[in-house]
Amino acid sequence: MAAILLLTVCATLLGIYVSLCRLYVRLRRITTPHHHRNNGNLIHRSQSAQISDSVNSTQVYNTVPELAVFGCGNWTLACEIMYPSLLQVFTQYRHGVFSFRFVTELGVGVAECMALAHEADLIPTWNPFCSWARVTRLSGPFELWAHALAAFPWPIPRHRVCIHAKLVDMMHPLGLFVCSTYTPEESECIGGEAPCSSPLPPEVAECSQLLPLKLSVCRLTPHALSPKERPRTSIDLVVQFEPTKVAYLRGATTIPQWILNLVLSVVLPFLWRKLIAVLAEFSSHDTLLARRVATDETGLYRLIHASSKQPLVGSTL
Repeated sequence: MAAILLLTVCATLLGIYVSLCRLYVRLRRITTPHHHRNNGNLIHRSQSAQISDSVNSTQVYNTVPELAVFGCGNWTLACEIMYPSLLQVFTQYRHGVFSFRFVTELGVGVAECMALAHEADLIPTWNPFCSWARVTRLSGPFELWAHALAAFPWPIPRHRVCIHAKLVDMMHPLGLFVCSTYTPEESECIGGEAPCSSPLPPEVAECSQLLPLKLSVCRLTPHALSPKERPRTSIDLVVQFEPTKVAYLRGATTIPQWILNLVLSVVLPFLWRKLIAVLAEFSSHDTLLARRVATDETGLYRLIHASSKQPLVGSTL
């Protein structure tokens, strides 16, 4: 009887392993990797090139100093996700900071793009790697603080995330919006004039692992400014981490190769399809996210609409 039970367990585990292998191969078919291993670090092929930086005005940098991340060093193409639309992923490791850069164009306006993050409590409804999220403080329509729980694939444990985000209207003179995000210092998250409300929600307080975000900067450039055209938005997003400050990495100075492989080959392709699908649903006024944009309790989406001149999908404007 014990032998039969053991064989049954082994067969079940083998079936799970085969299913995971098939899923991995399927996801790999829709990504084009551009990296290889050398001495345990990510080394990139010479085919990648410097991404041009159009932001070179001293006045602009003084207004939004975070824009400097786009002009720091060379970026290397790590992979291209071809389906359901093109997403280029670049990486950079510089002065102890590991950066991802995502470049794409989305078939919605800036307001709809911002709704994905601004309506934080809805993120878990479309992002399978976020189990809980909520805005914990607002300071006008263009600034917020939020908490979230990141639920990565095994064996990475859940991580709590605390962020402070600002949106800056740079339509004049650059013709774009800039959204910058970072994780405040721990002292800023506790008591007094804490940006992140204290005490932490129970769902977050129970999670011991913190994923600190050094900086995230997104340039959102609106296109199709005529009401007769379908709105489009060019996205250029940089996300920076300091590996030594991520407790799970146990002092590693860069992101381990196996985590990069997991992110580039599994997490990103799967998340990209989910994101495109939820944006496509904006054409239907019945989705909860579209109704949030139409209701616009903070006034954010109407302000973006007024500045970008893009029609709001899913709203009555």
